[in-house]
Amino acid sequence: MSETVFEVIRPDSLRRCGTGQAVVEARLAPVAGTSFAKILSISTTATASLTDVFKGEARYGGRVNFCVIYADEEGRTEAVEYAADFTDKVLADSIENGMRAMVSSHILDTDTVSVAPEEVKIAAVVEVFVDGLVSSEIRFVAATAEGVYNRNEEIEYSCLTSHGDDSFVINDDVKMGRIERILSVSATPVTRKVSSGIDTVMFDCLLHANVIYLTDDGVLRQLSHTTPFVQEAAASGAKSDDVVMGEVKVKNVRAELTGNENIRIDYSLSAQFFAFGEAVAVPVTSVFSVGHELISESASVALTRMKGIITFDDRVEGSATLDVSMPAADVILSASGTGMSVSSSTVMGDKIVVEGVAGVNVVYYNASVNTKNAVSVELPFSLTFPTRCEEGDSVVATGRVTNVSVKIRRGNEMDIRAEITLAAQVSSEVKKSFVTSLELGEALPMPTTAFSIYVARPEEDLWDLARALECDPEQIKAQNPDLTLPLMGGERVMVYRGNV
Repeated sequence: MSETVFEVIRPDSLRRCGTGQAVVEARLAPVAGTSFAKILSISTTATASLTDVFKGEARYGGRVNFCVIYADEEGRTEAVEYAADFTDKVLADSIENGMRAMVSSHILDTDTVSVAPEEVKIAAVVEVFVDGLVSSEIRFVAATAEGVYNRNEEIEYSCLTSHGDDSFVINDDVKMGRIERILSVSATPVTRKVSSGIDTVMFDCLLHANVIYLTDDGVLRQLSHTTPFVQEAAASGAKSDDVVMGEVKVKNVRAELTGNENIRIDYSLSAQFFAFGEAVAVPVTSVFSVGHELISESASVALTRMKGIITFDDRVEGSATLDVSMPAADVILSASGTGMSVSSSTVMGDKIVVEGVAGVNVVYYNASVNTKNAVSVELPFSLTFPTRCEEGDSVVATGRVTNVSVKIRRGNEMDIRAEITLAAQVSSEVKKSFVTSLELGEALPMPTTAFSIYVARPEEDLWDLARALECDPEQIKAQNPDLTLPLMGGERVMVYRGNV
């Protein structure tokens, strides 16, 4: 007599385990011989990496790079920079001790706390996300002993094939026009696609650089420049059809003059990734026996399939009205993103709906009083994107402002357009019931009726009939050759028991 066969599967998934916020403050002094008269622009970028992972908490360290562009009492434009290191932790019950995870961060908001001629104090709110690898082990019945009828169901799940990180440098030469001095440079990375090959992972990315500089006649100007690149990272164990979750981050960016009209931008980058292969199992989901009682147990298990990263480009539009105490705008000098917050991301049918707020800073010039001025604007948005997602999929979206353009409508009103990129990590989760243990019990008495009749329900199949009539499926099929499966409902199915 054959025996029950058990199998074990080990599904893996990458899940958003927790989110935290760190407030990082900096005190900046002006360039020697100048003072802070008016703050024109504050740019902040943040990087973070995990240091330790314990039960319930993930500790991380990071750095915020501050750059303040200001006008002094004589109207000269200057810039000062400061790098502030910080540590903090994300608390969440789903974080396990030693969990393999990746952390991502972005600037949520930046505020000027105080301004004095000799010092400016700034606070940046850094939002940090921890995505952790969740693994499990599931033991189930794969085949049953003789005399036990079982129903199997094919299920698909994800399992980790490779994970890792890499660091690399990208350079780009840009022709800009006549430059006296570079005041600041910042970069926003956009990971457009992550794909896998044999033992390798490929990142297809864009770097959006924002350069603020002075021309040779002392005018403040801004340049937005995009650098596309493809970077390969070693990923032992990865296969060509794997799904990869990962991103590229900017650790540092700097720009230097290489001539009166050219600059060279150097990007120091890092990349993190988790590659998942797709596996298939065919567990037993339900059992019955004609001849014996069955002692069985079942468990409901949530299985996750990683579907990858989808990116969307769109724009957010709005308007700003200057306060009556502010000078009117005659010329826009620079405009850049200051941060983005995604409040929700939901799959609705075949679309993803993302809501949030994009922050923008605009520096402008007023000719009548010969001053440079700045205004910060928040642009709320609710955007809908067609996608290959399915109802029930889970999406976790983050966003970045990549470029900003401003048009003066009147002296005190501006039309603002922020180009944004949203990246959504997509996964699906289904719950399945597996038979996890099975034993044969006492022998059952044979039916005493000469025949049995069963009125079928809609969508029932041969398995349902056999269980209801307490006989083997082959007997039903042989005695009811005209049955069309699955059943419409209302069919009378009869089994004659010749041994009674």
